[in-house]
Amino acid sequence: MPSLAHVWRTYVWFLPKSEVGWVTKFVALAISAIYMNGEGRCFVAVETLGKSGIGRRAAGQHLEKLEDAGLLRRTERPGSSSAHSLSPII
Repeated sequence: MPSLAHVWRTYVWFLPKSEVGWVTKFVALAISAIYMNGEGRCFVAVETLGKSGIGRRAAGQHLEKLEDAGLLRRTERPGSSSAHSLSPII
């Protein structure tokens, strides 16, 4: 059976361009492929995502777009990076 992260990646891949832009979509795919565990949780700092070449500010903006689209939920962790988890897609 595929993991929750795999199902979510497939869902994001087929989202219409009008829902999230292509850069936001690729940020979502990157965090789900690299940082997300099988339960759909990931712990990655915005600074780490920014080092991919898009910059810290843009990484934060794309995470916010994913939250606004209802695809990610952020949990603040004082003194550490935020935890992100998948939002239910079905």
